[in-house]
Amino acid sequence: CTPIRTCEIGQHCNVSTDCTSGICNSSNQCDGPSCSDGILNQGEADVDCGGPCAPGKTCEIGQHCNISTDCTSGTCNSSNQCDGIGGALCGLAHHGIMKLLGALNLPPPTQEHKYSETQEFILNYIEKGQEQSMIAAVKEAVVEAGGARELTVSGDGAWLTRGHSSVHEISALCSTTKRPKVLDTIWSYKKCAKCQGAESLRHVNPALFKTFQENHECQLNYIGSSRGMEKEMIHEMFCRSLSKYNTTYISYIGDGDAKIHKYLMDNPPYSDINIKKLEDTNHFEKRMLNRIMKVKRENKNMILSDGKRFSSKGRMTDTQAIKFKIYFAKAIRESKTDLNKLYQKSWAIFKHHYSTDGEPMHDWYDPQWCKYRRATSAGQQIKHSKAPIPQPCLDMIKPLFEELCSHTSLARVIDGGKLDMLRLSSASTIKKRHIKRAKITAAVTNTASSESDGDILCIANEENVDDIVNDVTLELNDITLELSQDDITDAYEAGGDD
Repeated sequence: CTPIRTCEIGQHCNVSTDCTSGICNSSNQCDGPSCSDGILNQGEADVDCGGPCAPGKTCEIGQHCNISTDCTSGTCNSSNQCDGIGGALCGLAHHGIMKLLGALNLPPPTQEHKYSETQEFILNYIEKGQEQSMIAAVKEAVVEAGGARELTVSGDGAWLTRGHSSVHEISALCSTTKRPKVLDTIWSYKKCAKCQGAESLRHVNPALFKTFQENHECQLNYIGSSRGMEKEMIHEMFCRSLSKYNTTYISYIGDGDAKIHKYLMDNPPYSDINIKKLEDTNHFEKRMLNRIMKVKRENKNMILSDGKRFSSKGRMTDTQAIKFKIYFAKAIRESKTDLNKLYQKSWAIFKHHYSTDGEPMHDWYDPQWCKYRRATSAGQQIKHSKAPIPQPCLDMIKPLFEELCSHTSLARVIDGGKLDMLRLSSASTIKKRHIKRAKITAAVTNTASSESDGDILCIANEENVDDIVNDVTLELNDITLELSQDDITDAYEAGGDD
């Protein structure tokens, strides 16, 4: 009689097509729809989940949904699929989401295998977006360089753990345009977690182990010391610039670490180009602070010619040392294209502090900020106020200026750049992101990270980035200086940058 006349609920049946409901149970009776019958019915969003089955049975990532409450993840996207991209893009693995939702007293997330499947699904599309974003960034850099395909780039790397003992590392190259963007990224792995996990199958189930080997794409791509990861990965990105973008990188802005540039010179990626090393201005300006702090540590008990110590109240304090660094940074950023101007502005910092009524030294200081020069140009007389730092203290740091502010030393930052796109602020609260998850995040975004601390911050290759900074005013020694926010963000960091 089927399909013209089918059996109703409770009647005998042999197969599911005998029943009007389409369900023939194990007792050979037609049964009513339920949330465990394996059939999409009764208004369910997907098979046996969502709709009337929720919240008892919600749909997993990738299944169909109508509203957010249909989904275990609580997110129903515009394509009417349960979405789980949030956990992937914020760098959380499945166990991390379990802990987070548990702490918030929320329902558990999707099953781990579903989460992994979604990760792989998302990654395919994000990698395409990554490539398109970086190709666009290269084109933008070429246009800004006047059509030249010889570019200046900055580079840096980050490790998952401190002490250069990590088995994972990520490196990136950025453009040096007005709005720097990521041009290339690469990940290095000394171990493959999947290979290590599959070793247990080698003797227990050889057939399954062989199938795994045939279908597995091993992550292992580096053998050697963790310290050598960064230089080799950056070298590889230089080598593939021609084949990937039809461009060459002729200048490299580094962070004061000479190993990378030396490696590029010893293993030239291009046969006819000697890559020029430019200094990262952020690192160079910090040397002023680090040198002063070193003098302070080494001479903390020394009595100077005026019978007092080098560092105490009214002398060379930590605050005064940081201000020297701020002024030095401002001089570099305002004059990094003119060596003579940079030389004069750098020494003007020292000479201004050293000046007295009997020996004024304000010739190189900008009249816009120097009250003494404005007064003398107006024919007025002005006396120096009490110096915040006595001359005996300044005599102790004069050798530092002779070292850092010589023409030879300052020439290293001429046309130099900043590693802001790669360097993470010490105030970042993003801690211990997993490289595995960061790969997905970095694929759609620019990477900012602090070297060797495992912190990864990602900033999108956006077209509209505001260059507005807030001006602040700082009073020092009767001079008013306007400093941008960039000039005051770096707090004191102990240790050298060499």
